[in-house]
Parts: sequence; C-alpha cells; structure tokens
Amino acid sequence: MTTADPDHQDDPQDDVTVPRLSVIVVSWNTLELTRAALQSVDTHLASVAHEIIVVDNASTDGTQEMIEAEFPRVRLIRNADNRGFGKANNQGMAIARGEWLLLLNSDAELMDDSVARLFARVQDDHTIGVAHCRLISPDGTTQYSTYRLPSAKIALLDNLGLSRFMPNDSRADLLGGYWDQSFERDVEAVAGAFMLLPRLAYQQTGGFDERIFMYGEDLEWCQRIGRMGFRIRYFPDATVMHHHHASSAKLLGDHRRITASLATQTQIVRERDGVIAAGLYVLLLGVGASMRLAYYLVRGRSKSADGERFRSMIRPQLAVLRALLALRSGAVRG
Repeated sequence: MTTADPDHQDDPQDDVTVPRLSVIVVSWNTLELTRAALQSVDTHLASVAHEIIVVDNASTDGTQEMIEAEFPRVRLIRNADNRGFGKANNQGMAIARGEWLLLLNSDAELMDDSVARLFARVQDDHTIGVAHCRLISPDGTTQYSTYRLPSAKIALLDNLGLSRFMPNDSRADLLGGYWDQSFERDVEAVAGAFMLLPRLAYQQTGGFDERIFMYGEDLEWCQRIGRMGFRIRYFPDATVMHHHHASSAKLLGDHRRITASLATQTQIVRERDGVIAAGLYVLLLGVGASMRLAYYLVRGRSKSADGERFRSMIRPQLAVLRALLALRSGAVRG
C-alpha cells in the first residue's frame, strides 16, 4: 500500500493482523541499498509478525518506483522534499501499528535471524527504552556505535590524553570509545542506524527533535529516553551490516556532516550543563584536534606506508577544526 500524501494515511486493508513490530526505513537516493535492506527484512524477520514502513525523502533515483513494483506490501510515505532523518522517522512512527518499532537505516542490512532473536528477548522487558545491536562494515570490521553523552569532562579526559593515565577499568567506564564491543552492557546513546524500541518510549518522548535535520538527533533522543527511566542497552549477539553515510555523504559531504554533528553535541552540553560548559567543551575539542593535527603532520612526513596513513588523517582533523571555529564564531548554532 502506498500513499503520495504524507498528511493523509490509510491503513492497509489486506492485512487485518496487527503486527507486533513495525520496521521503519527512511530513504533518500539509495535505491540499491534500500532494495537490499528491504530484502533482508523480508528474509530474516519472516518469523516475526511485522510491517514495513518506508518514508522516502523525495528520492530522484527511482527508489519509490522500485518499492511500489517489488515490495507492494510496504507502506510508503512519499515526501515532497527531504525532511531530514528525525522528522521522517517520526512520520513513520506516527502511523506504525506495532507495539515495538525498529528504526533501520536504508543502508543497513539484516544478515541473519539474530535481530529476530533479539526482539524475542527484549519484547517483554519493560525496562528497555532502546535496544541496539553490533554494526559491522561490509569488510567485517565492527563500527563504533555506542556512546557516552558529550560533556566537558569527557572532552577533557579524551582530547587531552589524560585518559592514558587512568586505570583500564575506569577508562572503560568513563569513555565510550574504550568499551569492549563484544560485551553486552547499558550505554548512554547509540547510533540511529539501528534502534529497536517499545512504542511507549516514542509516545512518552515524542520521538526525534525535528529541529535537528541530520546528525546528533540520535544522541539527543537517547538522552531524553534515558531521562524517562528507560535503559539503553547494547546487544552484540545481534549483528547488522551498515554501509555508513550512504545518504548523508551525498547530501552534506564530510565538512557539513562533521559541523552538524558537533553543533548538536554542543547544544546537548549547553542545555544540560550551561553556556560556560558548552564553551569549554568546544575549546577542549579544538585543543585536542589541534594536537592531533600537529602529530599527524609530523608523522605524515614519512615516505612509508605509515606516513600515508597519517597523511590521510590530516583532512578530517582540519574539517573538525573548521567546524569548531564556526561554532566559536557563532556561524553555526550549537
């Protein structure tokens, strides 16, 4: 069932069974990846009563036509323009019928039935606000997708290298980057590429902050979900392949993507800890990026393979510094 008007929704009449799970996919010009994502859901969630809702942000690559032709049971919302990741997901969650919601990026694929097993495990756990799984890249490497919420304290420990002097156990507790991704644990925030959550968490928080077009909206929402008393938990036994940045790289590019992410992080710190803490957070990030840039410049002089690796790290640090300067100057509101 499809609809061309996002403000007028019709429930499909050919399926009277209310699904236990609603899978929501937001797409924008990722035709082949979206096809693979939908095929993977059909294959690996067959044991779970579910519906699929795709919210398409005005793709021009034939994504909508592909869905209509190949996935006729998908409920398709066709937006007239790109409304961003958070707002589009909110559109999908607003019409979802399942007691649980699975937000899945259009560039993510279920690889086996591990997500179905994860759902079976958490669906009766009323403490769970978000269940997150292990994300891997197409080359099989694990992506870092669980986080501590940003703060000046964490920026101080991590960006200035002070964490090197901490005991390993303390470092792992304070800094999400040092968590062992092979162990199940509660976390403070997760990447929005995969979020399995009860409808209640959405209803009590109102979903994503629609003022955030893209990047950081997952951190901000996780903060509000946690404040409602829900747990945000990472389950490494479930695995999803994630291509990463498939839409945002086309739309924003590296610099704008980094700027958007840092602006949202800074806003989180400002709203929670105040203007002074937010200013200190940006300053510490800048000092850390400057130190790393200097290090990479020196090490990048080598003609060896290591030198090439360090030279490749220079551009991202410059992008971070430009974004932080924009935040400091007020050109970007954080």
